[in-house]
Amino acid sequence: FKVHTQGKPLSSDVNFTELVYETEGMVGSQIAFICNRAAMLAIAEVIQECGKNGGARKKLLITRAHFKATMEKLREGAQRASAC
Repeated sequence: FKVHTQGKPLSSDVNFTELVYETEGMVGSQIAFICNRAAMLAIAEVIQECGKNGGARKKLLITRAHFKATMEKLREGAQRASAC
């Protein structure tokens, strides 16, 4: 995770040890996807907030919630693929 999040603004609630345990069995490309998707969710959130607040800027931070949402989406996709 450290390699794929290097230089990205992480919230203090992001715990790499927990993420490692939660993604046990995943390969590097899946970890990279999780990190990049979490960053995109954070960016989309900032853009959405900026539109609501008349251009007021919210600080960009990738939080544990962004990682969690991404991992849930990835697992849902894997379950659908295995059901076919």
